[in-house]
Amino acid sequence: MLSSIIEVFTKKIPKQSIKGQALEAAFLGIFVGIFIYVFQPFGTYEDNFLYKTQLLLGYGVIIFVTYFPIKLGISFLLRKWKVNLLSETFIIFVNFLLVDAICFQYFITYINKTSTWKSNFDDFVILSFAIGALPLLLVLFWRYFQSQHESLIQNQNTNHLSSGQSTIELQGQNRSEVYQFMEEDLIYLQSSGNYVEVFFKKDNEIKSILIRGTLSYISDQLDQETFVNVHRSYLVNRTHFSKLRKEQGKGMLLGEILGVEVPVSRGNLALAEQIVKDFR
Repeated sequence: MLSSIIEVFTKKIPKQSIKGQALEAAFLGIFVGIFIYVFQPFGTYEDNFLYKTQLLLGYGVIIFVTYFPIKLGISFLLRKWKVNLLSETFIIFVNFLLVDAICFQYFITYINKTSTWKSNFDDFVILSFAIGALPLLLVLFWRYFQSQHESLIQNQNTNHLSSGQSTIELQGQNRSEVYQFMEEDLIYLQSSGNYVEVFFKKDNEIKSILIRGTLSYISDQLDQETFVNVHRSYLVNRTHFSKLRKEQGKGMLLGEILGVEVPVSRGNLALAEQIVKDFR
């Protein structure tokens, strides 16, 4: 039992992005702000003071505004630590104490001016922990779920590779855009303004996604022998195209999958003929 718990807490988890940390802070702020406004656990239910609603909801704003930069700072200071559930728990706990101290100062400044650090802070921390325990546990659960999901993806990729199938990773000019495909599932790519539309096979259907970037930028990430330009706006996986239909000096490559058709420019007709010949 103990060994299982240790294994869970020491398992590597994905490094959290800045966007992920901002969403985490927003979730905690919204949860705590609404909870305090509805239940008023700090003894303000019977009190009527100016701007009461705004001041109670203010806890949520303070948590969002302070939790996010504090966690960024702690994560930066501990950047050499291994990223696992144990280190994440420690960072969240330290962050909680620092944010709680700021919330207490807010409490004695605007909510209950008779309270003091010496006599009331301990009780405030205990009550705050009771309120924040659930959302903080949900945050840790989500981080653990991310690690499990990443492990599943890695195992799937490993299985694909072990079965002799190769994978392709495509990254957009927005560095957060990273997609993985089986090479044989990619059919063709089409330039679409500032994006490239990637057409691929999934569950016996043709689906597509948009990746930010130019066609040349994406094509540099592909095998030049397999993926070829037959048109200035199209890049095809030559293993999927078996027929060529010529029309008025231009052409149309026909795929074996669900009637896919890709235009061929006049200057690439010879290349298209070679693609069809190699397919046969």
